[in-house]
Amino acid sequence: EGFDRQPSLCAGLPHFSTGYMRNWGRDTFIALRGCLLLTGRYQEARDTILAYAAVVRHGLIPNLLDSSNNPRYNARDATWFFMQSIQDYCTMAPEGTGILSA
Repeated sequence: EGFDRQPSLCAGLPHFSTGYMRNWGRDTFIALRGCLLLTGRYQEARDTILAYAAVVRHGLIPNLLDSSNNPRYNARDATWFFMQSIQDYCTMAPEGTGILSA
């Protein structure tokens, strides 16, 4: 109780499947199109995008997201992959542009 479960993509199994190293922003958004959008998992894609959008700082997406407790902003290109995922979501998901007002 008290936790809001969100889907996430793991960077690599089995090494990055649990714990604080589970959510890598750069890897998540590189994989989001193929793993979630092309497979029709639009709600999970939306939830993933919005979860990272909630922790944007100074225009940066965290490269390592530790349950949103201790994000590490150490990847220059994570933001570009994030932005590409938003564009992909808008064009691929039904009513995709609705994410822009979320």
